[in-house]
Amino acid sequence: MIIYKVKEQVINDISGWKPKDRYAVLIVESDEANPLVWKPSPLTEFLEVYMSEKAVNTKIHYGYVICDFLNYLKLQIELGEDECFDILQEEGIYGLNFIHASKYLTYIGTRKTKVNKQGEEELVVNNYSTVKRKENILISFYTFLNKKKILTNKDAIVEHSSTNKKQGERNIKRKESINISI
Repeated sequence: MIIYKVKEQVINDISGWKPKDRYAVLIVESDEANPLVWKPSPLTEFLEVYMSEKAVNTKIHYGYVICDFLNYLKLQIELGEDECFDILQEEGIYGLNFIHASKYLTYIGTRKTKVNKQGEEELVVNNYSTVKRKENILISFYTFLNKKKILTNKDAIVEHSSTNKKQGERNIKRKESINISI
């Protein structure tokens, strides 16, 4: 099974006068059976281009949230228990909608345990601020997908704007001028 992971890679950047090494944060598709084999996902553009002004650690955090979301979607498609994920089976990421992000946020908000690397269950408490932070990252991701004309549903209209600079809260406002196709 293919899973999404975040990978930090040192790249020799030759775009300037003098070559220099820089860190790149990649979203990669990896095979669970052979973790050494991976390929970069086109969704890396979200981190490297649209989040280019962010620090490396911030890009890594964004990458982990996006990869967790994509792996959740793949799991739901494979389980086939919820019919709202059937469209993703047919259309792939082009069928993505706000309901998928909503179900993911509900899932992480109610999840109580997870299995660690040693196979033991450990308590995971996702408080309101954690879920809200992940929601803001997903809104940015959906905005990126809309700008790339990947999302096809014309019913969702959204504006992503900062309302409180201190807390960094984001609001979703209904507007006629900005269409996010999800």
